[in-house]
Amino acid sequence: MKLLLKLATVCALGAQALHAQQSSSTFRTAIDRYRRSHEAEILREFRELLAIPNLASDSINIRRNATAVSAMLQRRGVRELLIGGALNRAGRTPPGPQSPRRAA
Repeated sequence: MKLLLKLATVCALGAQALHAQQSSSTFRTAIDRYRRSHEAEILREFRELLAIPNLASDSINIRRNATAVSAMLQRRGVRELLIGGALNRAGRTPPGPQSPRRAA
């Protein structure tokens, strides 16, 4: 569930940035047109994501969830890295052998 909230946040921030560039009605029209033309694909992808168990105690399926969300983001042009099981959407590279690992 946390992954879905993070994904929704990323989408909301992206939508907010686009909204600043386009008029409200033009933006809504473009979103609606995209949704209608990709509805089957969007629903299929969402069903596939929801079919993966999402229990904190199930590390195998948590990894599957992270991989699925990562693939969804990459298909949409969002650069992210999977570091030790945690998504790093800021696009930072993993620390090298000489650099200490710091929390962002």
